[in-house]
Amino acid sequence: MHNRRSALAFCFEGFGISLIIYPIPAMDRDLFVRDFGTNLDPNTVGSPASPELTEAAESFVRGLETSLRLLSVPRLLILLGVRELEDLGLFVKALSVDAAYLTWPESDQTRREVEVRVQRMKRDGADDAQQRRTAELNRRIDVLTADPEIDRVLLALAHAVVSGLWTTTECVARDVWVAAVNSRPTGLGPSVLSSLSPGQEGESISRRSVSVGLLARYGFDLRGHLGTVLAPKFDFSSVSGMRDAFAAAFHGAPEVDHIFASEWLRLLEVTRHAIVHSAGRVDAEYLKRTARPIPLGEMLSVSAADLSEYVRAVRDSGSHLIRYVDSRLLTRGG
Repeated sequence: MHNRRSALAFCFEGFGISLIIYPIPAMDRDLFVRDFGTNLDPNTVGSPASPELTEAAESFVRGLETSLRLLSVPRLLILLGVRELEDLGLFVKALSVDAAYLTWPESDQTRREVEVRVQRMKRDGADDAQQRRTAELNRRIDVLTADPEIDRVLLALAHAVVSGLWTTTECVARDVWVAAVNSRPTGLGPSVLSSLSPGQEGESISRRSVSVGLLARYGFDLRGHLGTVLAPKFDFSSVSGMRDAFAAAFHGAPEVDHIFASEWLRLLEVTRHAIVHSAGRVDAEYLKRTARPIPLGEMLSVSAADLSEYVRAVRDSGSHLIRYVDSRLLTRGG
């Protein structure tokens, strides 16, 4: 008998591999019913006035929308099933009027009459339709949550969304930084170069020199490419690295610290790290950075409330970052 609290082991004897599937925590029922689309207001980001940031802003919104659509899959699939059942019930009811089921298969007129009846019943029952759908939605969710395999599906979905949200954060930070430095090499370049430590400098470019090979790659003109060249010197895979990169470009402006101050953004970072690098299990780094009372090695559960907070943190930090850099490029040339 399947036990959601028991680990499953699949032994691939031919390859000498043992794959352990760890216990899956019971998932949050709210993952089925919450409309995560409300977490993204299309006007939150807006269109930056600086054309250099347009592509980065558009990519950021698309990344958020992709994660939200993924989160909506369980709710939409269940709702689709509910509506199909509702339509089937109306269709059967319409067929029973005047024994229309006897002539429906071969009569075009009967089929048109049945369709008209179905549409009329939909209009007449519109006020009660939402209540019926909600009741049926809850009934189906109760059935699904009783199946332990559903926990595995939802956990995989939640983990995929966490990874996607963090990738969106990394991309917007790097894209905005590169676009800003590329567009304002004389305004931002010196500050970035002066911030490089000996460990960040390489053979190609440093605070004092640029290699001929690097110059030749860009036609001996680094204007418009300085951000692209310098980006690998910074770590955009962590919140602290992103903050340091923007602090270097914008002279340690306090707004930068504020943009990357969200604790939920930091929790998203460490959660994604555990998902990608520790197979979704709590590792030492997770415990060190979160201080959450979760046993080492336990599979990480993600609730609907957690996901909403992650979406909000990514949305807010990314949109604030775009607006801040946009204002700097417009008012002070960087």
